[in-house]
Amino acid sequence: MSPELQVFLLLGLIGHPVSHSLSPAMHLAAMKHIGRDGDYRLIDVVEEELDAKLTSMHRDGYAGFNVTIPHKRAIFARCVGKTEDAVRTRAVNTVKIYPDGKLIGHNTDLPAFRKSLEEKFGNRNKQRALILGAGGAARAAVAALVDLEFQDIQLLVRNPEKHSLCDFYLGDKLLAGETFNMHRSEDFVQEEHDVPQLIVNCTPLGQGSNMLPDWVDVMFKRASESAFFFDMVYSKNELPTPMIEVAAKHGVASIDGKEMLARQAALAFEFWTEKQVPPDVMLEALKEVIKA
Repeated sequence: MSPELQVFLLLGLIGHPVSHSLSPAMHLAAMKHIGRDGDYRLIDVVEEELDAKLTSMHRDGYAGFNVTIPHKRAIFARCVGKTEDAVRTRAVNTVKIYPDGKLIGHNTDLPAFRKSLEEKFGNRNKQRALILGAGGAARAAVAALVDLEFQDIQLLVRNPEKHSLCDFYLGDKLLAGETFNMHRSEDFVQEEHDVPQLIVNCTPLGQGSNMLPDWVDVMFKRASESAFFFDMVYSKNELPTPMIEVAAKHGVASIDGKEMLARQAALAFEFWTEKQVPPDVMLEALKEVIKA
């Protein structure tokens, strides 16, 4: 065995909360796949303690970590280097820790979402999309949709005044006015706007025990028969997510976030180790822990 493979690989997930995450199973499977000894730990930390935690992780020998809600933008600001996908989304979900403690940020949500959507959306009309949310995952989704040449992208958020369209990467396509806009969720439904053919949930809606707001049912009811729903939320069992249940009730085809999660995990693992692991290895590990 080479000296490289003898080094204990220590990785983790930073967020608040993180206890719901199934990421450890995927990354432990990846380590086993390449014959590397290591661990992947869940690190629940509030933003006020973020700097102290990052210092201790460097001291403890972490090679890198994933980032989830609510720290994607906070970690972005702390990275001294950023990949193109991180810059485009203004958020990181994957960070490499260099021996001197410097953080290099990457965003694997963007390529993972783009690839998953390309496979599942099929030959539907790639013109209009409705994005639920305006956080890091939503910024990744918008950048991917621009790459896929969607011409009309609408955002639904609870509080539009807390967000800015300037946070979103639009490339050299100046989407403005009616072709790229932000709406309050309830207002969009009440004003009876047309529901685009693609709907993407980039929020925690349906995660946990909270009830879905009434506008979700109305939105799917007004969607066309050829509409497609991409839920970035994934179920921790074999049942559909709450939002996919509502979509199915109204005949809207759907996919949850498991495949995207497996893809972004494989891309993150490659970023840390420079070793490619097939996303199917991650996906099978994810399915196994869900069945358990």
